[in-house]
Amino acid sequence: MKSTKLEDDKDLDQDDLDRKDSIKSVIDVLQSLSKAIKTLKLYPDTSRLRQKFITELVAKFKGFLDEYGDLILKIKKSEFFYMGEVVYSNPSLEESIAFKLYGDGIRELTFTEGLSEEELFDFIDVVTRDYKKEGEDDDTVTKLWEKDFKSIRYAVVEEGKDDNLLLQIPEKVTTTDSSKNALLKAYKQEMTAEPKGESLLQPAGVEVEIEQIYGKPFSEIFTLTPEEITKVHDEMEIEKKMDLVSELVDILFHILRIEHELDSYSEFLKHLEKIIKTLLLAGDYKRVLPILTTLKTFSRDGNDFTNAHAEETEKIIDALGEEDFLHQLVPQSKFTGTEDLDSISMFISMLNKNAIIPIANMVGILDNMKARRLFCDVLALLAKDNIELLYNKLEDDKWYVVRNIVYVLGKIGDIKSIPYLKKIKDHIEARVRKEIVHALVEIKSEDAKDILIDFLNDDNNTVRIAALRYLMNMSHQKALPIISDIISRETFDTKDIYEKKEFFEALGKLGNNDVLPFLRETLMKRSKLFGKSKIEERRLYAAFALKKMSTKESMEILKEGSLSSDKGVRKICEDAMQIIQEKR
Repeated sequence: MKSTKLEDDKDLDQDDLDRKDSIKSVIDVLQSLSKAIKTLKLYPDTSRLRQKFITELVAKFKGFLDEYGDLILKIKKSEFFYMGEVVYSNPSLEESIAFKLYGDGIRELTFTEGLSEEELFDFIDVVTRDYKKEGEDDDTVTKLWEKDFKSIRYAVVEEGKDDNLLLQIPEKVTTTDSSKNALLKAYKQEMTAEPKGESLLQPAGVEVEIEQIYGKPFSEIFTLTPEEITKVHDEMEIEKKMDLVSELVDILFHILRIEHELDSYSEFLKHLEKIIKTLLLAGDYKRVLPILTTLKTFSRDGNDFTNAHAEETEKIIDALGEEDFLHQLVPQSKFTGTEDLDSISMFISMLNKNAIIPIANMVGILDNMKARRLFCDVLALLAKDNIELLYNKLEDDKWYVVRNIVYVLGKIGDIKSIPYLKKIKDHIEARVRKEIVHALVEIKSEDAKDILIDFLNDDNNTVRIAALRYLMNMSHQKALPIISDIISRETFDTKDIYEKKEFFEALGKLGNNDVLPFLRETLMKRSKLFGKSKIEERRLYAAFALKKMSTKESMEILKEGSLSSDKGVRKICEDAMQIIQEKR
């Protein structure tokens, strides 16, 4: 019982870390959005700076959406809220994005996967224009609807309603400050100093003999000249710049190359192992990489050593991939700069297969999103030829460990993973199920596509929509009967407006003439006194699906609708046909 409680506590800690990390990420995204808006106002369309800010903004949105899924913002008068926390606030009503949206009745804003640069440009254009000054009657909501965004959603309040080890790396050798000027000054002071009276002590013994030999006072014989002082200074500067650790490593490698006695060879390898671990714990991955590269050459076939020598060398690399040691690296590594992450990535990729499971466990305790994703990417490279080692981790009790392994299997893209992913497709955690959807898409096989169809009935709408979009983009015709069945259910009307639109779009994109009767019936259905809004909503979706089909037969239905006596049907069909003509 105690063990279970500890694991539950860790799950809670991980959720809390994910929550804090996601909030920080949202703040960063919205700051970039604010900067991009200001830049677009100040600079002309041809400015490189405009493109730079938009490109960076798209990258930040993509990073967040890939890691955390939909970005859902609640809107107050001058603030955006995410997970109950204020992530954007601007009291200036003229500049506040939140106030602009709030004033037009928008209370929730959602960004979803697939957000494009074009959509961001259009969104910024909509929320920054002053329609009253431009003499237009439309408002923000109308303009947002006209843009027909695929990855931006919004919720509008209805009119009249209220909304309320630890080894330390040895430092380079240093000396006290001994500049050339200081040495020369001391020399001059000594030469110009006045004698302080006759010395009571007279030169004797060796000193007298030396004076007799050189014919000079003893004090003058061993005084440095300015040239000698300069030379000493230069030598000291050279020594200060020497990398003693690299010098030591070079010496050890030289010994290893000529040492054929196995016991001695192993002993020197142990010294090298200590140096490598010390450098790693100090975060000096750059100096470790060339050492590991050289070690790898010592363990390859075709060298001048015996198999026993190669095996001893492999043991050193194995030791670097042991779980106890790798777990010491996590608190020591800050995972901040891109350069540091690249060096860490290269180090991990050079380890042996014994490091696969320790690294898989290590990913679960990383609280840095970039580091976690990097470790997963490297793990995919490391485990590519040993993928079977990862399958047991899919049964881990911690959902975030399972999610990471699913991501890795997707990166590897081996069809042998499909049965294992199918086994956990009903995982209790939605974030795991959504990652399974992504992984199946990466594997690219017909069996993987067929499993995706099952996710159209998932309990979570983000999982359903993700699966639907992938099936639609892959033109997987086998999904069409399930899509039609879902649309025909009475419960379909209870779905989110954007999900319903997605299903009709898929019907239009995947459908053939077999679906035309259903779409025509939906489009032409007459409104009733009760349920009028639902019928009109379905008309819009049907017209949208026919527009997506854009075939001769679908166009004929739209033309028929444009001649309807029903004003609502006529307007919907005319608008759809106009959009098709403009795109052509």
